[in-house]
Amino acid sequence: MKKAASTYRLWPTGILLIVAEVLFWLITIGVFFALHRFIPNIQFHHEWAAWMLVCLPLLALIFFIVLRIKNKAFGRFTSESMASVVSPNRSAWRSVFKFLLFRSMLAFVIFAAIDPKIGSKLEEVETKSADLMIALDVSSSMEAEDIKPNRLEVAKLTVERLIKQLKGDRIGIVIFAGDSYVQRSLTQDYAAAKIFLDGISTNSVGTQGTSIGLAIDLCMESFDPTSETARAILIFTDGENHEDDAVRAAKDAAAQNIVVHTFGMGSLNGAPIPLYDRYGNSVGFKEDAQGNPIVTALNERLLVEISSAANGIFTRASSSMVSLNSVLNSLDELEKTEVNNLQFSDYQHRFQWFLFPAILLIILDMLIVERKPAWIQKFKILGS
Repeated sequence: MKKAASTYRLWPTGILLIVAEVLFWLITIGVFFALHRFIPNIQFHHEWAAWMLVCLPLLALIFFIVLRIKNKAFGRFTSESMASVVSPNRSAWRSVFKFLLFRSMLAFVIFAAIDPKIGSKLEEVETKSADLMIALDVSSSMEAEDIKPNRLEVAKLTVERLIKQLKGDRIGIVIFAGDSYVQRSLTQDYAAAKIFLDGISTNSVGTQGTSIGLAIDLCMESFDPTSETARAILIFTDGENHEDDAVRAAKDAAAQNIVVHTFGMGSLNGAPIPLYDRYGNSVGFKEDAQGNPIVTALNERLLVEISSAANGIFTRASSSMVSLNSVLNSLDELEKTEVNNLQFSDYQHRFQWFLFPAILLIILDMLIVERKPAWIQKFKILGS
């Protein structure tokens, strides 16, 4: 029985494609973080275009499948011994190399579409600013998974989305459970605020419990008493308050013209509180004295009372998404103070950094053919 011919060496090709893919993503991620570290004023004009990078590994998979189909088709017509006669000029590695060139060209085109921009100079501009303190509940009940992945992670992602939409406002972060701490004082350095936000967990406060009123008091103390700008407190919690009178604290805030918005993290039906070992592995759920799982549910009534007492808005998390529209509109309506800030201006588009290499790769791909040149085959014949 004749042995089927093979046009392409599939396993070496597959390994090469995987290695190329891993190297690409390692280099891309490394360059991304390096740019943010060494060029902090970089922006991306079309961030949405980054999603197109997902097509690249899919393209490699499709290419591998096509090679496999070609192998089967070639094997139907000839045997291994006759393969060099039937297709003397075939070159498997040239086909793979041309694909890698095309894939690299496409990656550069996507990077060009993302269009990085770098500010060329600093100038003083007038912006309207408000002071915002974010109070983030880090009690153990915030690990409940009735919203995915859990209440605390959804709250952190929501705060990050909020920060991205702020323009000139100062922001501070307070974390609380049974006690409260200032995690980040008021700042316009949003990048630094995000770094502090990333490090927050349910282990950030040693005293367990939930003291919303204490958190509101600490937020009020953290505002600049000499500033006349509008002030607001945004509380992210499940509302299970066991320590103090949170509504009283909200009324004190309202007396100082401070608006308090509340975000309900969790569901009305509730969920058990997961327990983890020191390695982060799940080891069951928190239990009461009778050995029954403790179910923690959203205390929506309390959060509505808190926001109503301080002229704010209550927003409940829906699944894993929290709407910010109402709160952002309310923040825009605050009587903000005009302040002078140094900001980067005259942002210059740098898409050409990636467009020129893409053009060069297109030209190189056109110059390389999949089949071996005829002179190589003639040289082999003369040599034999």
